[in-house]
Amino acid sequence: MKNKINDIKQLPEGWEYKALEDVCDKASSNISQNQLENEKGEYPIFGASGLIKKISFYHREKPYLSIIKDGAGVGRIMLLDGKSSIIGTLQYLLPRENINIKFLHFLLSGIDFKKYISGSTIPHIYFKDYKNLPIPLPPLAEQQKIVQVLDTALGKIDKAIAFLKENVERVEQLNLAILDVTFKKVGKDFEYKKLNDIATVQRGKSKHRPRNEKKLFGGKYPFIQTGDIRNADKYITTFSQTYSDFGLAQSRLWKKGTICLTIAANIGDVAILGIDACFPDSVVGLYSEKLNNEFLYYFLKTKQLEFNHLASAAAQKNLSVGKFEETLIPFPPLKTQHRIVSYLSETIEQNKILVKAYQTKIENLQKLKSSLLEAAFTGALAKQNVFAIQQPMLSVAAGPTINYNKVAANGLQEDEWLQLYFMLYNIGLHNDKPQQAFLAEVKMEKSCHIGEYKIPALKFNRNPKKEMNGPADFERLFKLHNFAAANDIFYYDKKASYKKYTEGKNFYTYFGKATTTLKPFLKEVKKLLNILLPVKTDPIDIYATTFAAWNNLLILKKPITLKALATEARWHEKKNRFTDNDFEEAIKFLKDNNLEPNGQGKLVKGK
Repeated sequence: MKNKINDIKQLPEGWEYKALEDVCDKASSNISQNQLENEKGEYPIFGASGLIKKISFYHREKPYLSIIKDGAGVGRIMLLDGKSSIIGTLQYLLPRENINIKFLHFLLSGIDFKKYISGSTIPHIYFKDYKNLPIPLPPLAEQQKIVQVLDTALGKIDKAIAFLKENVERVEQLNLAILDVTFKKVGKDFEYKKLNDIATVQRGKSKHRPRNEKKLFGGKYPFIQTGDIRNADKYITTFSQTYSDFGLAQSRLWKKGTICLTIAANIGDVAILGIDACFPDSVVGLYSEKLNNEFLYYFLKTKQLEFNHLASAAAQKNLSVGKFEETLIPFPPLKTQHRIVSYLSETIEQNKILVKAYQTKIENLQKLKSSLLEAAFTGALAKQNVFAIQQPMLSVAAGPTINYNKVAANGLQEDEWLQLYFMLYNIGLHNDKPQQAFLAEVKMEKSCHIGEYKIPALKFNRNPKKEMNGPADFERLFKLHNFAAANDIFYYDKKASYKKYTEGKNFYTYFGKATTTLKPFLKEVKKLLNILLPVKTDPIDIYATTFAAWNNLLILKKPITLKALATEARWHEKKNRFTDNDFEEAIKFLKDNNLEPNGQGKLVKGK
């Protein structure tokens, strides 16, 4: 909508143009952020980035608009609640009588204030420069109708955009999980080496001071900076600056294929040069004949949080090259590295396609939002045909979620996927610590039962039965065993005397998906599985049996006594081997580990 409101040739009947200064008053704030250090209270004070803190006083009783007038974000409009204040880098815009504040907020939010900006080092915007901006103004009643329509429509669009952005973030988290799980697996199978033992690590060069002297730039040599690395998609092929011959003389031209990692400002961003280029000393270059370039690139992607932690916090965070060179990296043979890279590239590239689809939908929604705002403030929204055309798009704008649970072609339902992911975590935990535990089908099924009934989000929708090895739904368990084997995820070998569950080729791909799906309650899942990890098959049988009997009594609203619980639990002749003392110990185990049932879920019934 940027400034198109000024191009309207004929306003609708009843509308008029007014200068902004006739629509709202301006007021300044004399509060600086450093004055707030010792302030405490209940009233919000805002800066360019939003809420700063709560203080003991406020400047404005009623809701108001503010505009950022100095620094980053200059020209951005915010609608803020009453009984609050802003700091001095913002300015109050106070709507006059017969002006709906939301109407004015929607309108001003669509105006591009860039042409009013002055100042290069710190940009400024002054009310005197934009006070004559023409504002198309309908009567108050129509303003309120427009606000009502925009509130509904834009609310849906904003919700859809937020939904899609969340999905983009989930894909990115999935990629990181895949990388993390893959390199942990590689680390178990192969020895670690220090980075500087198998790769050359050298800091970039930019000797000349001042760094921004004009004669350094404008030549033919690409000059890569930390922002270019952060924004690259694996390979750096674009750049925003070049060095001259003079610039090259005080730097170095690095060869295509060099890995670049940032060690200042945005620590740990990594990309591979797709061109010959120079870069400054805020970047290190890495290359090695012993490592596949992309293998090293993917490994370094997993270390960004660690590098940030290692970075010293001075005026600007900085990661020392010495600390970085000590990084340990798993070191498989080159052929194995190539296979790992092939798997990771294929998996992550597929996810990038999904991200691109979401980003396209976001762009389309933002265009739709602009078109609705333009229609509103040119009077076109009053014409029924405009909104009637746009509105149906809102119901489909959100697009698909990243939901691996509903891959119909793979033959599993949503609840079955959830149980499979839980099982993957159980297998991974036991195989990581084989000396502590043994996992067979009975323990797996009992873990699923307690997990489903104890963690509300784990809605497996099993149908557990009172049977010899119950509570159990082995029909479901065996279906998941077969599915996992058919898709090379994991295999179950009843005859194996030691490791009955073994990982398939695709185990870590699905483990990464499990991490993403279970993320909202992963802490609870890990806590439960770690509690059950050292428990052997016979004890977990009585623990799960006691849990199921206890939960049945709660559902049936029967008194919870040891006798009643034991009677309910001995539903099969095999259960008669459990003594009252066994049940007392089981009750104590459940209570000690906060695993008491709560009377939720299905009643465990006989066959």
